[in-house]
Amino acid sequence: MQRKSHTLEGLKDQSDKEGIIRKHHSFQRLLEPYAVVNPYAEELFYEDDRLQARRNQPKFLNPCNAVAFLNQMKKPLKNHNGIEYIEVSREDIQQATELASELLGISSTTSRSPPGTSSCFYCKWTGRPSLEKK
Repeated sequence: MQRKSHTLEGLKDQSDKEGIIRKHHSFQRLLEPYAVVNPYAEELFYEDDRLQARRNQPKFLNPCNAVAFLNQMKKPLKNHNGIEYIEVSREDIQQATELASELLGISSTTSRSPPGTSSCFYCKWTGRPSLEKK
């Protein structure tokens, strides 16, 4: 890896990497600092009532907000008493679930959580949280 950075291919890879970074910075400058509201936050529930499950809830809700924030240009801007905000959609929740599943290497077809993750965390990320209480 270190030697590759000194080759023509390494120089090309570095140039490609810098182009990607420039593109990301340009996109980030277009984002507005809107507040994000999740109208489904109270409706989401998890099958596990343990304390750890409750503590892990932000690990699911925060990526949903991040996905909604990054998708802000596709969303209508809402206003409540002078506060502008965007809302998390069901699609944002689904996208956050899929992204987390990929990043954590968790398959939705597997019934067991991977080593080092609690089962409640597994349920939230891969169980495609239901928006209706049982």
